[in-house]
Amino acid sequence: MKRTSHVLAMIRDGAQKQVMRLLHRTMPTHGKRRCNDYLSLMYLMMLAGSEEHEVTTGLDDLSPLFIEQIHSINDTSQEMARESNPIATALASLFHAYRNAVELDEKARYGEDDRANHVVGFIERYQVKFENENTMEPVSAGRLLAALRRVGREFNLEFEYKKPAQLGRRISNDLDVIRDTGFDIDRQRNAHTKNFEYRIIKTNSL
Repeated sequence: MKRTSHVLAMIRDGAQKQVMRLLHRTMPTHGKRRCNDYLSLMYLMMLAGSEEHEVTTGLDDLSPLFIEQIHSINDTSQEMARESNPIATALASLFHAYRNAVELDEKARYGEDDRANHVVGFIERYQVKFENENTMEPVSAGRLLAALRRVGREFNLEFEYKKPAQLGRRISNDLDVIRDTGFDIDRQRNAHTKNFEYRIIKTNSL
């Protein structure tokens, strides 16, 4: 009861808003931003009952232990969401395959086989290109579907979509879930073809 009274007093004094500003400043891209109200309350519960100087310090900077807990929650949530969503799972595998190709090319430069070009092989295989390890170049729904179906076969993943329109609808429906797994998907209209394309950015380390 004493802890609850302390929390209510801190809320009355504006501490919860202060913690929400801390969360936004310290962890602006964490996967549970929509839960910042709840997380700030959790943080105040953690501080409640502490010495006054400890509370003051905790309101100036987020506790490293609390930051670690949020990272752990994010990692667990992302893994569960990715496992339950076939598009997110296939995207994670595709990005992993590209990163692996880049790493093999980097190793080859310092080894005996300087002719190796795994990235070129990746592009020929999946018919998609990357700006860097975290960003796929804009790609049509048809090409994206072909790449995800291929990676699904090769990694033995469940991937039931067979038509670009079907994939597009599922992406639209699952956009929040896919974003929570660590991918931002931006749909743009190609200025030349007038068709929609997808630009996909990996926002976490898979």
